[in-house]
Amino acid sequence: MKHLISSSNFGELNGTHVVVGISWGTNTALSMAYNYTINDSQTALAEKQLQHVCDKFKKLSIENDSNEFVADDIIFENGDGLMLNIYADLTPEGLKIPTNLKEAKEYFNQMAQSYANFKGTPMELILLPLNIVQRVFGLQQNFAGNRISNNIEMPTIKRLEQLFDIIYQSSANFENLVKLCTENEGFFAEEDKNEVKNYANKFESGVNEMRGELAVLVQNVSSFSCR
Repeated sequence: MKHLISSSNFGELNGTHVVVGISWGTNTALSMAYNYTINDSQTALAEKQLQHVCDKFKKLSIENDSNEFVADDIIFENGDGLMLNIYADLTPEGLKIPTNLKEAKEYFNQMAQSYANFKGTPMELILLPLNIVQRVFGLQQNFAGNRISNNIEMPTIKRLEQLFDIIYQSSANFENLVKLCTENEGFFAEEDKNEVKNYANKFESGVNEMRGELAVLVQNVSSFSCR
């Protein structure tokens, strides 16, 4: 949130919303990252480089189960390196997380077909309209030439982080309570069950009401009718 907007013309903003939170479930299947430094605006060049690295990895000759490999059949131009980061907290049945280079190569070669029909929870971005962030969270705009820099006081950021932490933790605790009641239904009195059900209905109604209000705000901001 440190640099929210960068535009050559204040009247033509690059965006209308701010990402104030990122969440992902335990179902997240796989995330791979490749960093390049030549020119991050040239997508085609980046894709070509990524393909080049992938091709080199597939050609590696892995010796036994060790972390050593033979690169005689590959040319690493100008000391060009190779790094593969694999992040997976839930994999398809029969596919295990690699622990050495040999397993990593097998994992890499089989990844496309293994994950073809795998269902995972997508990453969610929590958005707030830019004008709401400016008004509620004390975001200040300072003009410096054609660039807009935005500064947010650290205490405000900390309070925002704590707020979202409390919301997420409360939601998780409530889900655990509902699960406990469901699994042990016979041990709970009828009035306790009704109390949990009533709270669940209020909780769901509150969430739906909040979503409706946010939807209206998003529509207003998108149409520039909200200032």
